[in-house]
Amino acid sequence: MSLYTLNDFKRFFSNIPQLQVEGGNAVNIAEYWFNHNDANDAYNGMDLQPDLEPCSLDDGYLNIWQGFGVNDLAVSETDVQLVNYLNHARYIICNDNVEHYDELLRFLAHLRQRPEEKPLYAIVLESEEHGTGKSTFLQPLVTMCGTHGTEVQKGERVFGKFNSRIANLILVVLEEAFAGSNDATNSLKNLITSYIMELEKKGIDAIEVENYLRLILTTNQVNIIKIDSTERRYFYLKVSASKLNNTEYFETLNFTIPKRKSHIKFVSKLSYFLKNYPLPPKYIPKNPPNTKTLGMKKLDNLSPEHKFIYRMLYSGSNTSAFGSFDWQERVSNKELEVLYEEFKKGLRKHTLDKESQLPLRSIGIMLTRLGMANNVSKSGRSREMLEYKIPEYKNKFCDILGLPSDIFECNSND
Repeated sequence: MSLYTLNDFKRFFSNIPQLQVEGGNAVNIAEYWFNHNDANDAYNGMDLQPDLEPCSLDDGYLNIWQGFGVNDLAVSETDVQLVNYLNHARYIICNDNVEHYDELLRFLAHLRQRPEEKPLYAIVLESEEHGTGKSTFLQPLVTMCGTHGTEVQKGERVFGKFNSRIANLILVVLEEAFAGSNDATNSLKNLITSYIMELEKKGIDAIEVENYLRLILTTNQVNIIKIDSTERRYFYLKVSASKLNNTEYFETLNFTIPKRKSHIKFVSKLSYFLKNYPLPPKYIPKNPPNTKTLGMKKLDNLSPEHKFIYRMLYSGSNTSAFGSFDWQERVSNKELEVLYEEFKKGLRKHTLDKESQLPLRSIGIMLTRLGMANNVSKSGRSREMLEYKIPEYKNKFCDILGLPSDIFECNSND
C-alpha cells in the first residue's frame, strides 16, 4: 500500500492527459476526482478487513484487503508434491516433533481460513547452518498471501519509524532481519500482541489500522531475540540439519516447490489443503508449545542467581571451570555463600555480566519459593544449616520460571 499527500497524488497523474470539463478548462484528473460530488472517497480513512468484500467502502473506510494471491486447486492428501512439502515441514522444520508439527499446521490453516483473527504469537525458525530449507518452506506461504504477504531482509522496514509498507499485510517473513536489541524486541512484542498498529510515511501524519500480522522469523544466529523467563509470545523451533548438503533430497523438494508458473499451481494446492484443514471452532494461535529451544533461550537470559540454581539442579554439583562442589542434601550457609561467590567470579570472567554483583539473599529468595530451604537447628542454638533436596525440585524450578520440563535433559528432540 502507498500513502500520498494530495500534491503527490496529483503529480502521480500528471503524465495522463488532462480532462476537458464544462467551460473548456483542462484540469488534472486527480484534482477533478477529488473535487467531484460523486467521488467515492474514504473520508474516515482506510482499514484492513479480511472478512469484508475486497476493496470495498464501508462506513467511510476503504477496505484495503484484496484477497489471497491464488485460486484454490483441489488436491488429495496423497498428492506427491503436497506430501513432500508436509514431510519437509514435519521432519525438518519441526525436527520430527509431532506436537510441534500439529501446532504449525493449525497456525497456517488459521492464516488461510481466518485471516481476520489476530494470532498472539510469532514463529521463530532457527538453524545454525545455512541451507536447511527454511526459505523453501516459507516461500509458498508468502505467495499464497499475494499482496498481503512479504519477505523482509531489513528490520527497519517493519520496526522503524516509517513503516507504512506493512499496512496491508497478514504475513511477514523476517529473514535474518532482526537484531535482538531492547528497542527492536519491544517493537516486535507490540506487533505480535497488539490489535492496533501505528503506521507512518515520511511527510504524512501517522495513522492507526487494525493489526492482523503473522510474523515468522528465520535466523542462523544463536541469540536473535532477548527472551525473559516468562515469555510466551514465540513458537521457537530448532530446524533440523539432517538433510544439509543432501543433493538428492533438495532436488526432490525443488520438484515439489518449482519456480515460475508451476510454483503457482503448487501454491494453489497448498492453499486448498490449508483452507480445508480441520481447526477447532474457537482456535486462535495464542498458547504455543513451550519448546526446549525456547527454554534454552530463556536460560541464556536468566539472572545470575537463577543460572546458579539451574546449574546445581542440572548436575548436582558445580563442575565448571571456576569451582567444584558436590551438592549435598544439607549444606551450611557459609558453604553456599563461598560457592556462589566462586560462581559469580566465573560469570564476571566469562561474560563480564554486571548483574553478577547480586547478593546471596537472591539465592535464598528463590530457594524459599522452591521450598528447597528448610532451617535446621543444631542443639537448638542457631540456624547454621540449610537443607536442600534436588530431584523433586526440578519441575518446580521450571514452573516458576516458565521453562519446559525437559530442559534438564541433554538429548531430547526439540
